[in-house]
Amino acid sequence: MSAAKRFVYPLEPLRLTREWALDAARQALARQNAVLAEAGQAMDRARRQESMAQQQARALGAGGSALPLQQLLQHGRYLDWLGQAAQAAAQQLDEAGQERDALAGQLAVAQRALDGVERHRKQVRQAFQRAQAQEEARQADDLWGVLQAARSRHGN
Repeated sequence: MSAAKRFVYPLEPLRLTREWALDAARQALARQNAVLAEAGQAMDRARRQESMAQQQARALGAGGSALPLQQLLQHGRYLDWLGQAAQAAAQQLDEAGQERDALAGQLAVAQRALDGVERHRKQVRQAFQRAQAQEEARQADDLWGVLQAARSRHGN
């Protein structure tokens, strides 16, 4: 009998590129999750600052004394600026979330692509193993036949 052949998957370069693409998609998603977390923290900070400024404005108005017009205008502009900053932070959070969703979709596609190649590889490996088992059985049958022929010639 000849030495057993080793299984070699002919599409191994394709499988490797799919695996690398999946790894890259995972890394991109992890980076985007970090960006998303930072954007969420920035939005929370902006909302807290806006809330504190609004509380200060209410406290100034609750004092009962008349405030100078310049101070009211300045505080109003500050509140407006904080509101815009909070809105911009919310927009960045939304965009980071959308980007994360897109990257999660790309990860799913990469995973399905690798899964397809892995299924094919498994099928090819099973076919190879079946063919190898059949060849070994054929060789054993041939050897048995030769052995039986030699026995019959020698009178055993």
